[in-house]
Amino acid sequence: MATEALHASLRYAFEELGLERLVGLAHTENAASRRLMEKNGLVFQDTTRLWNMDLVKYAINRVDFQSDDVHY
Repeated sequence: MATEALHASLRYAFEELGLERLVGLAHTENAASRRLMEKNGLVFQDTTRLWNMDLVKYAINRVDFQSDDVHY
């Protein structure tokens, strides 16, 4: 269900709102969130420290988003 929800959010952001790039953050140890982003085409960018937490940053550009390419 989370995979479908993220995919629908990405589709809305790119197709309806016209955004060019989306970034997702997760705790470094949160493997489930990392897999979720990867399954939806987001690519690992780097690790950062924000709000006194170690976070990973993933991103996807509109040109790389495939509205029908999700692996449930």
